[in-house]
Amino acid sequence: MRKILILTVIIVVACTAIALASWQVASWVRGDIEAPASRSAASAVSAMNGTNAPTAAQTAERQGREASVSGGEARQAEAVPTGETFSYTNPDQRYVTETQRHQNFLKALGEGRISRLDVTATDFQPAGDPNSSNVYVIITTTDGARTDGTIVMKYAEGKWRIGAVRLSGTLAGGTNYKVPNSFESDLARALDEQQPFLKKVAEGRLGYMSIDSVNQVGEGEVVLTGKVASKGGSTFPSTMTLKKDYCIWHITNVVCL
Repeated sequence: MRKILILTVIIVVACTAIALASWQVASWVRGDIEAPASRSAASAVSAMNGTNAPTAAQTAERQGREASVSGGEARQAEAVPTGETFSYTNPDQRYVTETQRHQNFLKALGEGRISRLDVTATDFQPAGDPNSSNVYVIITTTDGARTDGTIVMKYAEGKWRIGAVRLSGTLAGGTNYKVPNSFESDLARALDEQQPFLKKVAEGRLGYMSIDSVNQVGEGEVVLTGKVASKGGSTFPSTMTLKKDYCIWHITNVVCL
């Protein structure tokens, strides 16, 4: 009797185990319970990415924020003026535009990096262009380097002005800063004071100009002291004043004593 009871218990336990196993297999087939292999793979991926791996929605939201920040930074960078080009040509600011076109030359003057300017030839009022003068020069910097170039003079409304300075290397090129409209009037007044000197340059009467010293006399203002020589060989003490307004160097006065 005892053996029969024990056998009965064993049969009941075995049947229960078989029933549980059958239910688990059926659940895996239906997808109600994740298979052990899938749980192991998911656990491995989670361990690689962190215990709290982001969902697809969280990832999309983060990428959206990054794209928004990146776009904002790009727009902000575009809004900052670089000052590296000189394509700005406002017809109402002719003097501003031309001064900026040869800004690197004027900057070198203002910073005392030019020691001498020799005029090798002048083409005054070339054929077909009576309101121009091409002045061919050699510029010597304080490091001993020499650069050939051309100063293009223009005549309009009774005034000579420097329309362009064609050079190479670090002396070439200019800037493209936006400035108040009043700055055009400031340059026009300075141009009036420079007419005696600019007229001589345009007519080919300048032999050379040398710079002996650079003195800062105020905020963004320097005076170059040296001498000028005529084509006839006469030399005169001279001073040239330059100012830096709105990040732009410009000549305000030239005096030949």
